[in-house]
Amino acid sequence: MSEQHGRIVAFVATLRQRVNRHRLWTALVWTVVAGATATVLIGLWFTIPGYAIPWPYIAWIAGLAITGGLATWIWQRLSFDHAASLADRFFSLHDTIASYLHFSKSNKQDGYYALQANKTYLQVRHLDPKDIRYQPPCRAMLLATGLVAIAVPLSLKSPSDAVKQQQLLEEVIYQETTKINEQLKETVEELSLEIEDPLEKKLVNPDKLHKWVEELSASKDQKEALRQYARLERKINEARLATQRKRDEQLLDQAAKELGMEEQTKALAKSFQRKQYHQADQLLARQQPQTNKPLSQQRRELAHLKAASQRMAAAARLHAEKNSSTGSNHTGSNRASLNRKGQHDQASTGKLANRGQQANGGKLAQAMEDLAEAVDQFDESLQQAAQQESQQGDCSAEQKSKCQSCQQNVNRELKKLRDGLKILATMRQAEKKLIRLSKMCSNCQSGLCSACRDCQSPNADGKKAGWGSNSARRDTQNELNDNGQTIQLQGIKNSGPSLKSVEAADDGSGVASRQTTQRIRDYKKQFESFVQREDIPEQVKQGVKRYFEIIHQNDSLGAVDK
Repeated sequence: MSEQHGRIVAFVATLRQRVNRHRLWTALVWTVVAGATATVLIGLWFTIPGYAIPWPYIAWIAGLAITGGLATWIWQRLSFDHAASLADRFFSLHDTIASYLHFSKSNKQDGYYALQANKTYLQVRHLDPKDIRYQPPCRAMLLATGLVAIAVPLSLKSPSDAVKQQQLLEEVIYQETTKINEQLKETVEELSLEIEDPLEKKLVNPDKLHKWVEELSASKDQKEALRQYARLERKINEARLATQRKRDEQLLDQAAKELGMEEQTKALAKSFQRKQYHQADQLLARQQPQTNKPLSQQRRELAHLKAASQRMAAAARLHAEKNSSTGSNHTGSNRASLNRKGQHDQASTGKLANRGQQANGGKLAQAMEDLAEAVDQFDESLQQAAQQESQQGDCSAEQKSKCQSCQQNVNRELKKLRDGLKILATMRQAEKKLIRLSKMCSNCQSGLCSACRDCQSPNADGKKAGWGSNSARRDTQNELNDNGQTIQLQGIKNSGPSLKSVEAADDGSGVASRQTTQRIRDYKKQFESFVQREDIPEQVKQGVKRYFEIIHQNDSLGAVDK
């Protein structure tokens, strides 16, 4: 009994293994079809624009196809019971093997069940699982072969020249933007280390510059890279404009013109003219009055400061007059507009006038005028003290106190002017640093564009041969324009057949004339004789003859003989 059971089970197991192998081959064919189809679709997606298929895509497609094929095969594999049912159907055993296996699992072995087992054994003993032959999916195999033949060249296709150029350009842009970002970070770091003045640090604001630079990112898109550097340059220019005090600089330029009129104030004028406000501050500091000197010497030293203060006050007044004239023009236009509208409001006119006065004024101009006034008062007090000293031998305590008070007032006003110059100098330094960073942004954009041009035109230097065309060339000769298509005649003068003759005389006088041989009629007759050939159809002859009759009817030579 055990021998019979082993034989039946071995038969079913062998058949199951064979059928599952067949199904594995079928699943493999459909796996190739699916993978090749996906590769072709992805390949067309990439190769039509000129790109090559990335290898990770191919790996993903192969992995997904193999996984799907194995999952399908595992799902379609035959179990032992299904293999027994298949054997009964294929060998027409009428569920003999399936019944035997069912009875064996139920431990039914005596009587009828033993007879049934013996019968099953006798039927299975002569059967061979190899009789179940593999039936390959021919259509699927043909489809897989065609798709593989298309997918393999698509997978191996290299990108087009335009795409290679674009990829090279993107790589260059990425490298350039990375390098530019690092340079900008280093520049901002250097600027941060250079700034020591708290006011300058407040104006430049290195923390904000660090934040702006950190927002930059390496990009492969040229437009986006240029756009982000343009945004950074615009932000830096806005910060730079906040550090400018154009009105004060114009005031100092006017003061430089006034100071340049006197020899003793030319040094200060040059400092203002060159916008070297730190140097101007030092020159003014040297002119600060000292109390521990004789009155005569104090007056001599004060003369330099007095000349400078008077010139600067004159410049301040002149500058205010120019601004007031400009402001009055604007005020007049505003008033005219109000009159046109019929709105005559005195309060509005007063506001416009006050606004013009505020625009014309300034702390630096006020400091110049106050300094000139303080210096005049101090000079007057020194003069009175000198008179008392010459008359009485010594000045009074009240006069000394007045001189000391005037001197303190001069020092206080001078300090205001110097503080204004220091602020301007600090702003100038901050503006220079921001200009330097702004120029670097502009140079970065120019460098990026230059690198892109070099990448797009690697053979611009002409070291390699190439193809070219000139659309301005003409294929036909024009008698009016010299297009370079000239014909060189070769031969001996007056030799050979010609319709024209040239005669040259050694000496004498005469009239040059030209005689043309009458060839037109001969040519016409030659062509008409060609038309009268026998091999030309009659209907064509009649049409051609009629044509020549029409074109020759007004000819002085008469009509052509038929």
